[in-house]
Amino acid sequence: MNQQTAVNPPHNRILMSLCLLIFFALALPTAVSKSPTVDESIHILRGRALWQTGKVGLQFEHAPLSHWLNGSLLWLEPTMPNVVDLPAWPLQDPLPLASQLLWQNGTNLDRAVLLARLPIILLGLLLGAALARWARELGGYRAEWVVLILFAFSPNLLANFSLATTDAPLTAVFLFSLYTHWRWQKRPSPARWILATLALGFALATKLTALMLLPLTLFFTYRTWQRGREAWWRPGLRWATLLPLAGLLVWALYGFELRPIGNFPIPIPAATYFGSLFELQSHITVGHDAFLLGERSSDGWWSYFVVAFLLKTPLLTIGLVGTAVYLIIRHHRWSQTMVLWLPALTFFVVASTSRLNIGYRHILPILPPLLLLAALAGAAALHRLQQPTTRRSLRLFAPLLLLWYASGTVRYHPHYLTYFNELIGGSSQGYRYLSDSNLDWGQDLKLLAAYLHVNPTARFSYYGAVANDPAYYGLNQSPLYTKSGAPHQFTPANPQLGQYALSATHVQGLELPDVDILSWFWHHEPDGNLGYSILLYDIEAATTGDWFGRCLDPAPILDEAAAAELVGQTSLRSFVFDCHHSWVFPPGAGWYLLPLAESWPLAEQFPDNLRPVYTHHASSTGPNYEVYYWDGQVDVAAWAAKQNREVMAQNGRFLPLPLRYDNIIDLVGYRRSGKSWWSVWQVAAPANTGSLTLGAHLYTGDEAPLVADGLGYTSEQWQPGDVFVQISEFAENGCYLDTGLYDYTTGQRLTYTTPDGSGDFVQLPR
Repeated sequence: MNQQTAVNPPHNRILMSLCLLIFFALALPTAVSKSPTVDESIHILRGRALWQTGKVGLQFEHAPLSHWLNGSLLWLEPTMPNVVDLPAWPLQDPLPLASQLLWQNGTNLDRAVLLARLPIILLGLLLGAALARWARELGGYRAEWVVLILFAFSPNLLANFSLATTDAPLTAVFLFSLYTHWRWQKRPSPARWILATLALGFALATKLTALMLLPLTLFFTYRTWQRGREAWWRPGLRWATLLPLAGLLVWALYGFELRPIGNFPIPIPAATYFGSLFELQSHITVGHDAFLLGERSSDGWWSYFVVAFLLKTPLLTIGLVGTAVYLIIRHHRWSQTMVLWLPALTFFVVASTSRLNIGYRHILPILPPLLLLAALAGAAALHRLQQPTTRRSLRLFAPLLLLWYASGTVRYHPHYLTYFNELIGGSSQGYRYLSDSNLDWGQDLKLLAAYLHVNPTARFSYYGAVANDPAYYGLNQSPLYTKSGAPHQFTPANPQLGQYALSATHVQGLELPDVDILSWFWHHEPDGNLGYSILLYDIEAATTGDWFGRCLDPAPILDEAAAAELVGQTSLRSFVFDCHHSWVFPPGAGWYLLPLAESWPLAEQFPDNLRPVYTHHASSTGPNYEVYYWDGQVDVAAWAAKQNREVMAQNGRFLPLPLRYDNIIDLVGYRRSGKSWWSVWQVAAPANTGSLTLGAHLYTGDEAPLVADGLGYTSEQWQPGDVFVQISEFAENGCYLDTGLYDYTTGQRLTYTTPDGSGDFVQLPR
């Protein structure tokens, strides 16, 4: 990773132009094809209001530079109304204002959104040029063309620089500030001081998180201090000279606002900026519902952005960054590369300690510095590959890697927001790991409308901004949910046959009044997707069953009618059982209603036949429970007999199973799992009493036996063909289990008869 001072050859300038053109050619169709995301309608409203009124009262948690940018071309759209003429303008409520501005007043929405996104795309081109210039200064022409290719085909940069939001502008000006400050420190001059000051001011006016540039640039200023040659306060004074002009620029972008804030009576410049800081801190304190690896939380996870970075960054980029770190450690170049890795690390750590875990976009500013590190590593690798001693076959390795990188991005065009790398199998699997702006940000409403035009009977559930109006694209079908949030003729544990188009956010249980109402779809693989953010399911036939078993915990979790409503069938046989100590398998297929648990032993035994289909967490709509479906394709009695034969073969003892007790029930097999003993029974005829129970006496030697009597499936419910597994738990291992059935009211034991004699309790060997 040695610096190179080679002159930039002419073909590098051609390559830079080509890569910038490729970036533009990929970003522009993305901006055209994607409908407004959750945040964009509000951001566009702010931009329009800034240019038409100069007022910054609609900022909330944001700084205005991005809005000055996205509003700069909106005057070209003749159908867009004046914001002050909107009915909701006096109330200054952004949601109805955004809806009226873009969706309800005859505005050509697609043209307006494109005009708002176009300045952000152009800013992305400036970022690419800055990356190329800095890479050339750090590592020569090889580093320049590596960073250009990484930039041009970066799915995360393409995704965010195609949207009218604040994340992409911050990413650009964050790098501009680092670069201009580095150049000023490297060779001070008035021109470089002005550029560093302007870049810092623009960054502070772009997003509140840019405040971390203040300590970073102060630190980098002190890195040039030479003890003994100048006073300790001189670097700090040099850094402080940046602040007046940078602050004046921020104030100018706030329209030279001067007013009191909160309980502070004295007018202060850019008061809205400080108000936004307070609002952001309040938002962070409250948290935000998020999704990670199948879990939901509003408290956040420290590992969230680690997972997001590893899954949503192309593998080549990750590999090159890892190589750069290795080379830095090996060659002790921490100091020389600190201007790149320290800001990236600082930003990443700050984001990871926040409770706002809502998207890769919140760490997007770390990507340009990391691309520069990756380019330095790539340049070092290219230098080695181009040595005369390198085999010719190895020289093809680098072009093939870059081609793989580029093709991995292009094949997802224009769905870059939903990009996931090959670690999890690509974007089609992304919904299993992350949500929100990582995947489903409301951007595929156009695709949903087109799909429903072709499939008008399909049911849908769309996640988008409150301001977004699906009817604008002709989507007039009733959604799966009404506006009150109640399900519309929907049986959540057994959906009706038909086609479903569901936002991944809803399938994950976010942004719904009942977070688990679409849990059935989470438990089933989709048949396709729209832009990877809307999942498609084609249910050719509703699942059928003959019975519904409800676990006692200690009472049934739901009543019989409520359980039947879950699956949309009212003529099911209903029974109750203690699922902690038994499991019932009636003839045919059916459902179990169980308490939430990490695992069930019988589900682990028959994973292909006993599957979870619906999960519900405690809420105002019901308690904790889950629904499992048994397909009835396994003969449990035959399985038990096989288990018995295997045990017999291991200990050399013959047990003549099945044993029929009083012509009512058969002991068909057993197995031991740790300290649990499973005895398997099959009903032959209805019991003549409801007071039967199972004896389970574990003999451990000469001591008195351990007793675990009980029956989890009461005998008054028995029907011919029922198979049930009784699970007897003991505190220690034993030599054998003495088991059988008896009437707990009279103490009378049921007996069995075989050609060799008769008996009551039977000894099951270890």
